[in-house]
Amino acid sequence: MLPADAVVPVKTGARAKLRLAHVLGAGARNLLVESLLRHVIGVLGEAGLRVTCVRSGDLGWTGGADVMRQHGPGLNAAVREGLADTGTPAVVVAADMPWITAESVIRLTREPGDVVVAATRDGGTGALLLRRSLPPAFGPRSALRHAQVARQAGLWARVVSIPGLDRDLDDEPALAAALATAPGMDAQLRDQLRGSRR
Repeated sequence: MLPADAVVPVKTGARAKLRLAHVLGAGARNLLVESLLRHVIGVLGEAGLRVTCVRSGDLGWTGGADVMRQHGPGLNAAVREGLADTGTPAVVVAADMPWITAESVIRLTREPGDVVVAATRDGGTGALLLRRSLPPAFGPRSALRHAQVARQAGLWARVVSIPGLDRDLDDEPALAAALATAPGMDAQLRDQLRGSRR
């Protein structure tokens, strides 16, 4: 069963991307978050998915996505709220995926399984395909945790590595790599961020 919906949780405001606060000020971090979100929403639309964006703060740009304000605290609460609105099947995609492509999303949607986890290189979850309901378990090294929770519930769970879904942007090395090579970083954003680095 192919999903028609995608859920993208996003944190905006002064607390966005705090792990980059030593190299980017709050304004530059929000610019980065908005640019990555634009890229992710555009790619998901190109892959044929309707997007629900669950935001924890103000969001000036929506790019045609449905937007919900997050009520509960934390990433998992945002995902639960988005899934409650869309139902399953659905794809949950992190908002900070500068290497994501429509091809990578389509490849994920064609993978067999009740729950398919697209793992990041550090063991996190870049994207999560849910054909059956599952409580989200995002956080450090969440790829295996998602699979374990699914298997404990009697679901067929798989962890896969898909180029484009295997890298997010959480720290300074990832920022440097994204500024150099990621399709989600246009030339104008690269120039702005390089000029604002501390």
